[in-house]
Amino acid sequence: MLLVDDDEDIRFLERNLFEHDGRFDVVGEARDGAEAVQLSRTLRPEAVLLDVLMPQMDGWEALPLIRRVSPDTAVVVVSALGTNSKFNDRALWLGASAYIPKTDLAGSPDLVAAACKK
Repeated sequence: MLLVDDDEDIRFLERNLFEHDGRFDVVGEARDGAEAVQLSRTLRPEAVLLDVLMPQMDGWEALPLIRRVSPDTAVVVVSALGTNSKFNDRALWLGASAYIPKTDLAGSPDLVAAACKK
C-alpha cells in the first residue's frame, strides 16, 4: 500500500497501524498528490490511503490521476474534513473505493482490506 499525507506524523501512525495489522505491506509514502501519482504509476500498489488537504496537488486532484495511471489500485480517501456526506460522495464520484474520516483511522485496515477485494 501507498500512504499519502503531508503530515509525517500521520504517515508514521498509518504505517504502524497497517504494518501491525499483518495484511498489508507499505511499499511507499508520498507527501502530496503529485508524488502519489508518480509513485502509483511506478509501484502499482494494491491500495492507496490518500489524504485530501495537501500542498502542491491535493487529494481531490490526485485521485482521478491515480485511478488513470493505476486502474487496479483501490484508493481510500482519509480526511480531517469529517463525516459530511458531501465529502464521501465527492470521493466516490472521483473514483475512491471508500472515504474514511481521520477520526476513524483505527478501523481503516478492515475498510481498506474490503476495498481491495472489490
